[in-house]
Amino acid sequence: MIQPRVRQAQRRRVAVLAGLLLAATSQAQILLPTPPPFIEAGHAYSFHAHINNVTLAPRDEKTAVIEFDLAWSGSWRHDVNHDAVWIFFKFRTENDPPKGGWRHLFLSADRVLNPTGYGQDFSGRQPTFLKGSETWSAPGDTQFDFLVPVDRTPGPGGAMQEVRAGVFVRRADHGMGSVSGSKLRVLWDLTKSPGVKPDTKVQLKAHDIIMLYVAEAPFYLGSGASESAAFYQTSAEKKQAVEKERIVNGNSTMIIKDREGGDDLLLPPYRVTSSNAIPTGTKPGRLWARGAEPPEDGEIPAAFPSGYKAFYMARYPLVPSHYAQCLDLLQPDVAQERYHPEGFPCHGRISRTPEGAEGGYTYQGFGARKSKALWYMCWADVATYDDWACLRPMTELEFEKALRGPRLPMKEEAGSSFWGGSFGGGRYNAHPREIVVTVATTNGLAYCGTHGSGTATNWPSDWPRKDAKGTGVRGGQEAASGPGELAGPMWCTSSRLDAALADPERFITYGCRPARTAPEEAKLNSVRNEREESPWLQGAP
Repeated sequence: MIQPRVRQAQRRRVAVLAGLLLAATSQAQILLPTPPPFIEAGHAYSFHAHINNVTLAPRDEKTAVIEFDLAWSGSWRHDVNHDAVWIFFKFRTENDPPKGGWRHLFLSADRVLNPTGYGQDFSGRQPTFLKGSETWSAPGDTQFDFLVPVDRTPGPGGAMQEVRAGVFVRRADHGMGSVSGSKLRVLWDLTKSPGVKPDTKVQLKAHDIIMLYVAEAPFYLGSGASESAAFYQTSAEKKQAVEKERIVNGNSTMIIKDREGGDDLLLPPYRVTSSNAIPTGTKPGRLWARGAEPPEDGEIPAAFPSGYKAFYMARYPLVPSHYAQCLDLLQPDVAQERYHPEGFPCHGRISRTPEGAEGGYTYQGFGARKSKALWYMCWADVATYDDWACLRPMTELEFEKALRGPRLPMKEEAGSSFWGGSFGGGRYNAHPREIVVTVATTNGLAYCGTHGSGTATNWPSDWPRKDAKGTGVRGGQEAASGPGELAGPMWCTSSRLDAALADPERFITYGCRPARTAPEEAKLNSVRNEREESPWLQGAP
């Protein structure tokens, strides 16, 4: 019988562990990205989860067991929503290229929620983590759920196959505060990793991103006020007879004045009440907009992520350290293309070695602003990271729900997220504008919300291409909001001035927020053995 061995190597800035995969002579080296401080100066929440003490051991001919300790701060779960950590792994065999030969590791599971073989240790062991250059211990007593969603992706020869690209780890029941667990167990599906045999040496890296659950619920688009290009429901009393004065900014159009007084009651918000197709146009009762309009006499297809169904979104905009980890594992030429020549310089810098060697992409923050959001992005940067992490871009409809939730809209509202996400909100927020998929063009409406496959370069066919057609930008702050006379500043929840901008170039104020469609099982509470529902999610009709 094979006896797994675990050897702890030197732990400096990167925690390195060694263990056996499937044979006594085959060695698996397990590397973790450099952990940031547990709680950053001046911030209530951590921008990262903490994964440490990773081990790898044989299970059978088709699977191997990955164990790790996990902790993060500012966690919660109640009947409205919860946070969770999306954890995924990359591996490289001894036969893969020495630079950029990292591949995505797929998991094995017999069901989505708490599969057989998944679990954690409750023996009282206190896991340890790095805090700067020192270690600290955590209770390790939080009971977690494991959600292992299923995706369909092209396999060898182009045939579609079912894969499990990662795992959501969340509180198993209601609670609030820091969480930690000891020896969490997930299963590696070796059948989805060509070239991994009993005598194959592998290297393994663990990655994470903290996300929030946005529950299935009706919600409103638009506020009924004068925000730039805002959505509204076409009124039966007065159908588009209002003559509009417009200005053009790139590919988007914005109304700055209604000639007949601009009665807001004639432009009421539109309520999304199901996941069905949304009719668009100027006929009464349809979804329309004050600019960057969806198709006349058309529809937003049911396959388009409209925001009604549940999804997970990143708690924060993408941070530089996560993007640096992505660059570090890409093929050198791909990483160079997706690297800003000045290192995405805002609140810090991503630097690289001149030759672009592996380990050459690192992030250094500036003082208390460490791990603030990544700026200076373009659509191709966004798609590269989302595909690499097996996530997906958000849509502009999901963006409005992510901020407003099921609440009744207020005119020209701007504020924090109903769900707890860090959007800043308001005139002086310190967040970038977010690149999203738009409903104003046919390229955008072709988007079906397919998740990335882990390659970083083979984007799903329904995603916009490198020319960025089908994308736009939502949100913003005073520095990015343009001339003061524009109606409804960009930081307003319903402002859509650049919703169809389709800008393929990097710009200082562009960032992103990865998302992932939630599996149906995310609605279940495994401790209470019930489906979680809250009257808050129904909002007001």
